[in-house]
Amino acid sequence: MKAFPKVFGLIGNYAPIMAEMDAEELCVIEGELPEGLNGTLYRNGFNLMYPPLAEEHNWLLGEGMVHAIRVENGKVSYRNRYVQTEQYKAQRKAGRRLLLTTVHEPPAEGGENVPRNFGSINAIFHSGRLFVPDEWSR
Repeated sequence: MKAFPKVFGLIGNYAPIMAEMDAEELCVIEGELPEGLNGTLYRNGFNLMYPPLAEEHNWLLGEGMVHAIRVENGKVSYRNRYVQTEQYKAQRKAGRRLLLTTVHEPPAEGGENVPRNFGSINAIFHSGRLFVPDEWSR
């Protein structure tokens, strides 16, 4: 597989997380949790699953990933998942990047009919479910 380029947005704290995971009962290593603190923080962000095809790269056009940090009864857990967009599903099936992460470039071979997504922009919690917009106008 092609390596991720060493450009802002793909290195350091911005580097993609390459696996979905569940981490139960994390340790608090500094300070302590306030008594009675319970709830979940959801964070949606950019997370490429495959390296960009071109040198130019736009965060908005990559895959999205939702992160959840849950605090309940003095215990903390973490979970992350890719947003299940059509773009994500098609690239996962192909095992490679099909859509460029640039604005005006055509898709790679096999990605001609795959809609681009905005699965990394926003998340809305409504009626007990977390919703993420999954595509932009074609």
